[in-house]
Amino acid sequence: MMPPLIPSRQRTDQAGATVAALGQVISQRMGLLGVLTDIMSSVPATTIRDQTFAAIDELTSDPREAEDSKALYGLLAERKNEVGGGSAIPDDDQRLSHQIRSEAAKRSREVSALRQMASSNRFAADPGRPIPLWLWLAWVVAIAAVIAAWQLFG
Repeated sequence: MMPPLIPSRQRTDQAGATVAALGQVISQRMGLLGVLTDIMSSVPATTIRDQTFAAIDELTSDPREAEDSKALYGLLAERKNEVGGGSAIPDDDQRLSHQIRSEAAKRSREVSALRQMASSNRFAADPGRPIPLWLWLAWVVAIAAVIAAWQLFG
């Protein structure tokens, strides 16, 4: 059985607090990224771990934070292939590539059809209900009143 990714003393019942704490830890650790990249480029694995832990101790002020950082680093180092996901997908899987392309083409056809249908429906006449007779009569009376006013006052 694999150890949990988050040390047990950091677990809380409130998921929001845990996520917020992890976000804060990760953002603080981003400053370590440049240092860790430089260290890991040219040194053997055991020395890299020691130097990384020394850098963590140097850059953190709280011993608890340093301990948590070391635990996270250790877990990431152990599971680096699992975390990246690179081992789960082969480099040239023709069947997977074909499936992805066919799904993308299918979705593209669906979107094009919906777009074409939406644009053609925009200008289609809706027969709806006919104009009521009283409205026709009201227009005739209004036009007659305008003509009469023009004749009388014009």
